[in-house]
Amino acid sequence: MSSIQIEIKDGLSSATAIKGPCRVATTANITLSGVQTIDGIAVVTDDRVLVKNQTTASENGIYVADTGIWRRSKDFNKTRDVRKGTMVVVAGGTVGSGLWQITTADPIDVGTSNIAFLLVVPDASTSVTLAGTQTLTNKTLTSPAINTPTINTPTITGGTIASATLTLKQGTAPTPTAEGDIQWDTDDNVIAVGDSAATKLFVPIPASTAAGDIEYFTGAKVKARLAKGTASQALLMNAGATAPEWGTLPFVQSFETSQQTITSGGSLTLAHGLGVKPKLYLAVLQCTTAEHGYSIGDEVPALTIASNSRGVSIVPDATNLNIRYGNFATAFEILNKTTGAGDAATNANWRLVVRAWV
Repeated sequence: MSSIQIEIKDGLSSATAIKGPCRVATTANITLSGVQTIDGIAVVTDDRVLVKNQTTASENGIYVADTGIWRRSKDFNKTRDVRKGTMVVVAGGTVGSGLWQITTADPIDVGTSNIAFLLVVPDASTSVTLAGTQTLTNKTLTSPAINTPTINTPTITGGTIASATLTLKQGTAPTPTAEGDIQWDTDDNVIAVGDSAATKLFVPIPASTAAGDIEYFTGAKVKARLAKGTASQALLMNAGATAPEWGTLPFVQSFETSQQTITSGGSLTLAHGLGVKPKLYLAVLQCTTAEHGYSIGDEVPALTIASNSRGVSIVPDATNLNIRYGNFATAFEILNKTTGAGDAATNANWRLVVRAWV
């Protein structure tokens, strides 16, 4: 009679119905030599291992582990040892424990035939069998494993999900209020989500939206796109008060001349670069040498007194400010800053500055 050690290594009997238990089962192709970790178990010398995932399927079967080359167990190394339906219990492992059965058709020639195994009874201590429709909350599904090679074709081990369509609760006017309740509005094609008190709507972004565009509503659940405007434009309401539009506000573009020398009877042509005729313009005198109570840097309006040929004439067009000084010896008269009396402004002590806006 065989020793207990030989029986444990090589099986309790030579029966083809049920083989002696294995410590663990492989989950992938392995090298059939040396001690190693299989399905979370550190295999050591003399452990029986169910090898079932070899790339060369004829290598599948029960092996006895060793630090060198593994050998097939004596109860699984000859043709008479196995048939279709032969079973073996795997005692440990993360995913492979349970009762396995050979599904290969007879006759089976060990070492030549491709041998396949099927888990017919999972280890009840590590799994739960779900019957009928079940709801899993905060649970981890380990078997069968769900894979998602692409977003539209997820697969489940042992079969394929025919359709991955996500269908929400639907209605023509959904108003979910429960926290996290998501529904689809079939009339307006928007998503309605409950926030525990009210309904929040998520409306699609209009097509062709680009950076700088403005979105606005044309209806309760309908968005529209206003393409971005140009520099210096402002957002205004249209004449019908139905939609926003871009418009140019008055006086947002401006121009200011440098200090211009005052020459009695002289003229100036100053390009303003505004592109259109200014709508508003203003001429001032800036003090460069103190007189009549004014300090350097003081500024007063450049008044025109046509009766005594003092002042300035400004004729703007789309390109220039056309300027003519009064031809009196002192082209401008100003009020004394201290007394308020009229005084002639010495041409050399003042400079003309013109500002314009469109």
